[in-house]
Amino acid sequence: MYVKLNMFIWRGLNSKHSLALYEILKDYQNIGRIRIEVDNFRKLVGIEPEQYKIFTMLKKRIIDTAVQEINEKTDLKVVYDLENEGRRISAIVFRVSGMAPYETEQKTNEEILHKLNTMGIKESKAKELLEKHDEDYILANIRVIEEELKNGKDIRNIPAYLMKAFEVDFRPQETEFDKIQSHKKQGKAIAEKQAEEWALKRKELLKQFERQKTQAVANVLDKLNDQETATLKAEFLAEIEKSPLHKRVLESK
Repeated sequence: MYVKLNMFIWRGLNSKHSLALYEILKDYQNIGRIRIEVDNFRKLVGIEPEQYKIFTMLKKRIIDTAVQEINEKTDLKVVYDLENEGRRISAIVFRVSGMAPYETEQKTNEEILHKLNTMGIKESKAKELLEKHDEDYILANIRVIEEELKNGKDIRNIPAYLMKAFEVDFRPQETEFDKIQSHKKQGKAIAEKQAEEWALKRKELLKQFERQKTQAVANVLDKLNDQETATLKAEFLAEIEKSPLHKRVLESK
């Protein structure tokens, strides 16, 4: 499943582990539950093999921190339980639910108001901007100015410059050619991802089929008596008489 993450959520999550976990849980928002084995969890959120080998540290530094940040800064609500195998923690069971649309919008608006305020825009003017423009428009223009400041641009009056951005739109403008190329790249990336996922599923299905086939043969052989087994072996050896190598291997067993 492809998740189009809200730009504000992307920028609000400080930890790459929180962002990775958010992407995973967002896919299961409507299902409500996902069980992840600990080893798989480490890989999914990008933890190196030598990091947090002791589970209590993994729980404290990664799981609890990510869950807290997701609950505070995103449109998801998450709790989790741990599964044990003996004394070892084997899996994490996350239970996830989404906010109602109006709750998500309200939370996003509150965060935007706070960001505008920290950049020198008064609350009354910030509320006017929210009424006039959608959230993505405001956030995208804020991001342009943040990038300019980060790259060393000297902006003497940030509030005035920001208001100018909202007036004329500082977002990079795509040409029709750019849009077509972007859509092609997105389509290609999605197709490649789907092909990769199918290849992995196919590989796993083939493994399962081989295991089932081997088990089915074993079940049949277990039911044969000694005479039937000897007869079957003789018939099989006769079929592969042209392959001395196979014959030697079988007769040695």
